[in-house]
Amino acid sequence: RTINSVAQKDMPQRGLVESVAPSFLGWAQKAYIKKLHISMTQDIRTTAGTSSWSKLFAHCGIQPADLIQFGGHVFPAVTGDLGPGFPRLADLTFDNGRVLYGFSQSEFTTLLIICGFPLSDFSISGCTTSTKFLGHMQLADSEPFSQIARFDPHEGCRIIAEDKEHYINDVPVHTCIDYALGMIRTPKRGDHSLVIPASILSSDTDHSEFAAWTAKPRTTQLNQIRYALEQLVSVSGAEVLNYSVETNKDIEYEVSTMKRILPNFGFEREKCRQLLLIAHALAALQPWGLLPVLPNHFVQAFKPLIFPFIGSRPDTVNILQEYMRNLKLKPLDGWDNIEQQAMGLDHVGDIRTEFFSRSCAPCRWYFKAMTLVFDTQKFRIDDVRITLAALATRRYLEGTSIPDEFVPNLKAYLNQERPMEDVPLWAVRVFATYLWGWLNDFIPMEFDLGGFKRRVFLS
Repeated sequence: RTINSVAQKDMPQRGLVESVAPSFLGWAQKAYIKKLHISMTQDIRTTAGTSSWSKLFAHCGIQPADLIQFGGHVFPAVTGDLGPGFPRLADLTFDNGRVLYGFSQSEFTTLLIICGFPLSDFSISGCTTSTKFLGHMQLADSEPFSQIARFDPHEGCRIIAEDKEHYINDVPVHTCIDYALGMIRTPKRGDHSLVIPASILSSDTDHSEFAAWTAKPRTTQLNQIRYALEQLVSVSGAEVLNYSVETNKDIEYEVSTMKRILPNFGFEREKCRQLLLIAHALAALQPWGLLPVLPNHFVQAFKPLIFPFIGSRPDTVNILQEYMRNLKLKPLDGWDNIEQQAMGLDHVGDIRTEFFSRSCAPCRWYFKAMTLVFDTQKFRIDDVRITLAALATRRYLEGTSIPDEFVPNLKAYLNQERPMEDVPLWAVRVFATYLWGWLNDFIPMEFDLGGFKRRVFLS
């Protein structure tokens, strides 16, 4: 189907018409700044049209009304606030009545990140194809300055008139983009609210397991993130460039926080900075139910923190199945009964060594079972993350004399002094094991957009 916001006028049967449709950048910027979530599914929604871009938007849960409302304007979001917008429209190509939707290099990159396609699968020349959770994306040469792309969903998908929890997957657009760039947002820490693990190079002298947290990101890494953020969602990356700048407010924050957590602490201030970074980063790391696009160094930074807490299959998968069956839980909408949902976990192997076999299916089955059990046991997922963060930070200080109150004090601080329920170790193990599989099966992020020409038209 065509885009409803295109002015009704005589359109050609063939050829390029510039600046007539809502741009994808406008929607992406709005989704990022407003922290919108989309519901992604392999199934074919009845709202899908006949063009491949219309099908892809439907699979992603990108509503036509939102694309029309937000796509026509891009806001000068220097500080992240929406001000007066300026027109930003996309190009269309017509081919015998078929409408091809135009993306810039950066817009197409953003779309692939959200959809979970690896950027490295595509080339600027020839014909390249990538197959992931939603289906197949093919990219081929067209004119000297453009390429043609086509999306084909997987065969045999159900046609659904309404979303059911069994078949949909919630994806936070803001978090998806941030993690792909290698950064995590946390509550305000002095003058900072970002955590950016350092990318460790082969030429570096420190290759210890915690090197990503003891070193500071190079200027080149920060510039790379800043540029990508501004290109992908048109949001200022000034905060990224200031990441390594230390202010008096930062120092006051670190000292006052350590006094709350460990009143008689005797660490050097640099050690305090590092343990607070680790605690905040793990407490803020929020996975979703599909495999993420991530930079390799981001994954390597978290692996040594999580590894001590992962469990075997009996400690994780089997425990989730037992809770689902023994408590006779109500299955998520779309499963006939709880036994059917529990049996889905039979396809999950030993996550310690096999991860999720690079497949979104066992990943999302485990994620849905985990959230269902946590909800029925009255565990807030935030509490589980905070408990893991406190325990992992304690391990980071292994070999140091630390009083017993360190972990409960750190948990209270990370939870902003609000009351929280004690989280049993089995729940921490279940969550840490999910993180382990989710991170290790990551889809590699590439910062080089050289695989795409100036314009990509999705047929």
